[in-house]
Amino acid sequence: MTVGNEQVYYVRPVNGDDSNDGKSFSTAWKTWQNAVDELCFTGVSAGDIHNAALFLVNEGTAYTGPYSTNGTDTSLDYCFTDSGGEFTIRGLSADGNAYEDVFFDFDLSGFTYNNWMYGFGSSNMASQTLLWQNIRWKDADRDTNSNPNWIMYTSYDSEFSQFRFKNCQWIDNKVDNGLVGFGNYSGVYYYNNCKFKGNQGFDSSRALISTGNYTITNLGRGPCFDMRNCWFEGNNTVSGTSYVLMSQSLNGQGALMENCVFLKNGYDSSSKLINLHASAEDTRDEISRCIFIGNEGRVLELEQASYTDAGDYGNTTYGRKFDGNVFIYNGQPLYFNSEPALKTTSFMNNIFWNNTTEDVPS
Repeated sequence: MTVGNEQVYYVRPVNGDDSNDGKSFSTAWKTWQNAVDELCFTGVSAGDIHNAALFLVNEGTAYTGPYSTNGTDTSLDYCFTDSGGEFTIRGLSADGNAYEDVFFDFDLSGFTYNNWMYGFGSSNMASQTLLWQNIRWKDADRDTNSNPNWIMYTSYDSEFSQFRFKNCQWIDNKVDNGLVGFGNYSGVYYYNNCKFKGNQGFDSSRALISTGNYTITNLGRGPCFDMRNCWFEGNNTVSGTSYVLMSQSLNGQGALMENCVFLKNGYDSSSKLINLHASAEDTRDEISRCIFIGNEGRVLELEQASYTDAGDYGNTTYGRKFDGNVFIYNGQPLYFNSEPALKTTSFMNNIFWNNTTEDVPS
């Protein structure tokens, strides 16, 4: 069923055909390459505001390509729908139905491009609202292919600014830089019920997930994220560096993370798990009801504001909240890079037990 002239499309890697119109289960396209090209570049529906969804049908095996040259190594222009539009990409079962435990798998073990999806320099992609649901990216192998640099990546101000991920997974990927690297001033990113397991990065200036920019220290540029019910297990980066598993450079809205689990992440004592990097004094980060068990190095690292306030507070960041979290068998639960990072921060109902380094810094 469609509402208001909405258009939906299907990809069936086994039973589809790229000569079809793609607009029904029975007339599905065959390849991701064709879907990206048709909806973003060359097709009659490219950038159409009525484009509503692309359903990827799991027909028994993981998808291994072909991948669109336009969609992987070239700047995307309109991304599935036009500026300000809403679009969904969801994995379905072989019978065309949606189930919470069925995923469409992208097997990236043979992927040879720099970035699986890339955006740069197009104002048409500002405020894109794109929901990814029941999609799994797995087995990217930089040891074999020296790629990818990123799975999803944008290096400037407006692209991919409102991506949402629901029930998605990133499993056993080895990447040069990271999994997701978004960079703009005002993006809002949502992760709900997602899993990150067994991923590894190899660049000391990158994070596996960077919201704000593709580097860890990026001054005032910074969107915020809303992350709930997510699982992080066995992810790590190269040894002996200042690499951060998750780096957030945030604007005044701050970060919200709740009901997440972080289990045995990090490589060694030099590792850093979560870096909260503030732009201004009113960046209000909140981490609530999360569990951190057996993580190497620093777990939460709080930085002061990048910009000095003209009034009384200098680089102080205030209003941060840490409530109901559990820290067990980690290296160092909390680290503050300076006193202003701590001012008016509240700690309530947290449990610290058997961590290697002091639980709350003096």
